[in-house]
Amino acid sequence: RVQAMSYHPLAKLAMTTTPQKGARGSKYSSLLLMNAAVDLAYAEIENASPSSMDPEDTRILKLTGRNLANFASTVDPESVEDGTLGVSLSSTWDLLDKLLKKLNFASSKPMDQHSHGLSA
Repeated sequence: RVQAMSYHPLAKLAMTTTPQKGARGSKYSSLLLMNAAVDLAYAEIENASPSSMDPEDTRILKLTGRNLANFASTVDPESVEDGTLGVSLSSTWDLLDKLLKKLNFASSKPMDQHSHGLSA
C-alpha cells in the first residue's frame, strides 16, 4: 500500500485539484505548480558556492525562469475570482529574482580555448 506521505509535493498538489464550479482555473493551478517546481530547483542550489555551477545547468535554469515569467504574464486576472492571483504573481517575481541572483553568483564561466591552454 502506497501512503500519501511517499508522494512528491508536486504530485500531491496536482492530485488535490478537482474541477468544480468556482474552482481556480487550470492555468492558475499550472502557475502554482510551476512556482513549486522552481522553488524546489532553487532549494537545490541555495547553498551553492561562487562559480560552482556548470554553465549548461545555469542556462537551463535561466530558461526555466524565463518560461515561468512568460507563462505568469499570460494568466488572466479575471480567471482567478478569489483575488489570490496578485499574491501569487508577487511570489513568482520574488522567486525569479532570488533565482537569478543566485544563478549569477553560483554560475561558472564557460571555458574557452584560452582557459584550456589550447591557444595556437
